Amino acid sequence: MNRVALIPLLFVAMIPTSVPSAAQDFWIKAQESDCQVWSDEAMDNEVVTWSGPCKDGKASGKGKLSWTDDGKPAGSYEGFMEGGKLNGPGKLEHMTTDGAVQVEAIFKDSNVDGGGLFTDAAGNIYEGEIKDGKAHGVGYEKIRDEEYAGEFDNGQRHGIGLSVGPSTAYLGEFDKNAASGSGTLEDAEGGRYHGQFRNNKPHGFGTYVTTDGAVYQGQFVDGKTDGQILVKSSPDAKAALETWKNGQRVR
Repeated sequence: MNRVALIPLLFVAMIPTSVPSAAQDFWIKAQESDCQVWSDEAMDNEVVTWSGPCKDGKASGKGKLSWTDDGKPAGSYEGFMEGGKLNGPGKLEHMTTDGAVQVEAIFKDSNVDGGGLFTDAAGNIYEGEIKDGKAHGVGYEKIRDEEYAGEFDNGQRHGIGLSVGPSTAYLGEFDKNAASGSGTLEDAEGGRYHGQFRNNKPHGFGTYVTTDGAVYQGQFVDGKTDGQILVKSSPDAKAALETWKNGQRVR
């Protein structure tokens, strides 16, 4: 073995959002109703309906909100509203170019704030704590063929977490979506590395054990052995100190 190769993990966080933060207020009168509902953009071709109660001319209370765009269903919401905005527990479904996105959450002024479950048309999932429309706190996400459970900060994986892919698994510290800090990685070849990481690669002091029991212990730089490495070629072999550079044995 002349280098320790690691299959890159998909450290891509799905940043869940519901209704974007308002840049400007627009009020739309619901069809066949005296109720108004809020939007962050002008809705020239949309038709809005609201089945619930009104207070001071604004949709407030429990009911169903739906809207169409050029006569085609564009979204719906079932739950609580206050002052014409989504406020409280509810279920939102809105159409995108990729299909329907469903959100079951606690809303505050038409943003998700608290906790929720997000599912898109491709089957990607986020479930956990939310702050200002982004994953923040402890949560679980499944994106394509990768799963992650752990801590988030401002929509990114940050803190302690477990990421499991088709052929790799990482348990340890994350910083801005990347494996950084202390952790353990099981790679595609079945080997295991335990030690320091930076930007998704072993970086710093660590130990790599192959499937046949060979051990490489020492400094790693960008995923490769580099420097004085203590090597045991097999579980019964005597340890020897070797010099490595950029994943290659020098002597």
